[in-house]
Amino acid sequence: MSVAVEIDFASGLARFGQAVAIIDGDTALSYEELDRRVESLGRQWGPSRQLLALRADNTVGAIITYLAALRFGHPILLHSGSVPQWFTPSIEVSAAGLQHRILDAAPVELDPELAVLLSTSGSTGAPKLVRLSRTNLTTNARDIAHALGLRGSDRGITSLPLGYSYGLSVVNSHLAVGAGVILSNESVLDPCFWRLVDRWRPTSLPAVPYTLQMLANGRFTDDGIPSLRRVTVAGGRLSPDQVKGLVAQGERQGWDLYVMYGQTEATARMAVLAPELARSHPQCVGRPVGDGSFWIIDDSGRRWDGSEPDYGGQVGELYYRGSNVMLGYGTGAADLSRGREVGTLPTGDRARFADGLLELVGRRADLAKIGGLRVDLCHVEELLRERGVSAVAVEHQQVLAVLYEQALGSASLAGRVSEVLNENQEVGLPRDRIQVLPTSRLPRTPSGKLDRSRAQESVKVLFGSMPTAAGAEPPERTSGPADRAARLAAIRSAYAQALPPGTLIRDDRSFSQLGGDSLSYVSVSTRLGAVLGRLPGDWHLLSINELGGREPLGAKSLDTSTVLRAVAILVVVSSHIGLTDVRGGAHLLLAVAGFNFARFQLSDVPLSRRRRNLASSFMRLLLPTALWLAVLAVFVAEYSPVVVFGLNLFGPDSGPEWRYWFIEALAFLVLGASLLMSTPLLDRWQRRRPSWFAVGVLGVGLALLLTAERTATGSGSMYTPVLVAWLFGLGWLIATARSRPVKLLIGVLAVGLCVFYFDGSLSRQLVVAGGLVLLISVPAIPVPRPVAATLSVLASASLFIYLTHYQVYPIFGDQRLAGLLASVFFGFLCWYAVERVQRVRLPGPIRLGGRRATA
Repeated sequence: MSVAVEIDFASGLARFGQAVAIIDGDTALSYEELDRRVESLGRQWGPSRQLLALRADNTVGAIITYLAALRFGHPILLHSGSVPQWFTPSIEVSAAGLQHRILDAAPVELDPELAVLLSTSGSTGAPKLVRLSRTNLTTNARDIAHALGLRGSDRGITSLPLGYSYGLSVVNSHLAVGAGVILSNESVLDPCFWRLVDRWRPTSLPAVPYTLQMLANGRFTDDGIPSLRRVTVAGGRLSPDQVKGLVAQGERQGWDLYVMYGQTEATARMAVLAPELARSHPQCVGRPVGDGSFWIIDDSGRRWDGSEPDYGGQVGELYYRGSNVMLGYGTGAADLSRGREVGTLPTGDRARFADGLLELVGRRADLAKIGGLRVDLCHVEELLRERGVSAVAVEHQQVLAVLYEQALGSASLAGRVSEVLNENQEVGLPRDRIQVLPTSRLPRTPSGKLDRSRAQESVKVLFGSMPTAAGAEPPERTSGPADRAARLAAIRSAYAQALPPGTLIRDDRSFSQLGGDSLSYVSVSTRLGAVLGRLPGDWHLLSINELGGREPLGAKSLDTSTVLRAVAILVVVSSHIGLTDVRGGAHLLLAVAGFNFARFQLSDVPLSRRRRNLASSFMRLLLPTALWLAVLAVFVAEYSPVVVFGLNLFGPDSGPEWRYWFIEALAFLVLGASLLMSTPLLDRWQRRRPSWFAVGVLGVGLALLLTAERTATGSGSMYTPVLVAWLFGLGWLIATARSRPVKLLIGVLAVGLCVFYFDGSLSRQLVVAGGLVLLISVPAIPVPRPVAATLSVLASASLFIYLTHYQVYPIFGDQRLAGLLASVFFGFLCWYAVERVQRVRLPGPIRLGGRRATA
């Protein structure tokens, strides 16, 4: 029997006693303990009403802060990293560690009913806040719990953001009946998510269509979740066939499917389709929850609610009324003092009624008029989905622009998209009114829905730099977009092109937090330079929102580490060929590798994500290296199999295998550093004291150097991983330096160590010491655009140039310059080929057909 919800869920936590309320990883928090923490935190804020802003990650701390704000009457903005400039809270709260910072903010008059503010975007994409009352939250939580039949014995697992109305409603409705909430910040494809499933046995799985797409070919479909009793789906369109498929799967595995429909403006949910109706009415989204009601206004202006005797299935604009409808929007500080301004909610959807149930047929904003013809953009997307192409359609300059995902290779997909659109009579547009545009990733909202407003921004950018051939990538821009929206779209595109497939590009995360590393850094910085001009030195630590909010800085510049990588690889190859006798390039590359490891792999993300980033980066280094060396061992007689496994460091310091000492040293150092940073104890130490931790890494490297040098002999003693580890550590330390005195001290130390270690080799002393001083003192180097493009390519391809040049330049004999150019070009080709292979992904779209349902 369901628990009756008669009191506010934020104030009535203690009544559920020792029942489990919140589960975060290995920690389970009872309702009694949750109540105590909420009470304690709320009292810290004092009796006067405060305005709060909370970074709403899925953490216990964030939920405690949210509940405390509700209980003590403090209006709270739940955000994912971006706060409107006009919003000036008196308290900012970080979800991590419950850090509170009191701000010197001007007093703001607050409406007595105001409880929560959530961000949303209208059809124009203009950001605004939705003002919700305590009554909105309480009644919608009660209505959802009733519609889903939630009980105290239930446990819902959610990776939906707390600042997303659907994610928030999951927490509210479960807490309203004394059920448990299992928190996860991981993707449903992540093993950590499934470890939570196995340990805590959830009974409810809230999902969006994109989540179900990711789960379509895996454990959820094959084996299911034995404890599962219900799956709820909202936040996007489902086809009737997909609904039927999920109903059938639920019948096999023992769970019910609840299709839901809602909007942030209605707190969360407006309608729920009961499981027993899903098979017979898969195109519908159900009946209104609680005291809600729907009606439509057809094209003639007549009002219908579906109960009229003469109603004949007319379609019209959908309206909703209920106790969960918002107070109104907030677009400025003055709005926070306003009371209720909205009673009837125009949903922006077009709908009809079928057997008393609501059926959605599209969005008003999804109708475009091109060349005098009305085009249903959702229908265009559905036509393509039925043929296995994920795409989003927008109107731009009286052209139907279709942004499609390059899943099987852009050339073949471009042809398929064009063929579908040009030959389908339902689209009805001439060829010159259709333009197809490739992208590596379609823009989506945090809920997984296609984000049409962001797609519109991307199309604006791409129209200004069209590919010259089918499947070609857009050329880099020579001048940055003038407005912030275009800059954001260009930044997202740059990240999506360079980061590993499957990376969810979130505007509140930085390049480092998204898993960027030194291998992808160069290509991203080059693309960003085309948009933003000279990049700030810490751009990789800035979120996409922060980076896009900056005005272009002017002249083109390249990050110093990029320039050093390019120059160093030329020094290495030219000295091996005999074109020059300048040494030290490889040792400088090792220091730069340590510098980039500290910058990109030690970003401020949870340890689980840091481990994944470390593993991904190491595999990007290891796999192409091992493949090339395996080819040498099999097909080139002078190389023995030992070259593949890196065992030559224990053997003699001669032979052809010795040529790859740098690759071996780099691989061992990156692997060792990755393993160290995967240790919880060292991870915590590094986060608390990054500079002192780096000093410790350098100290270990110097200790290894001094110890091993006593026994090392022969020319190879300068090249073993143990003896060059200090260079990696020195680069690591340089990356942590912030103040000028510290940089000066490290610079002196670097010069001294280079003079000592490379005693007797002036060129190595000059190259390595000079490069390190440059790395410390100059964040970026202004260069002409043609030079910047060349250096960026060299830096990106440096690993592959090193790997392959030993097999290229001997072909040219005494033609040393030709050998250098050919080595560089062949290495570039190998790098480019690997990059293209890594970008290809097998398609996995859900096949959609027939009439759509929307949730």
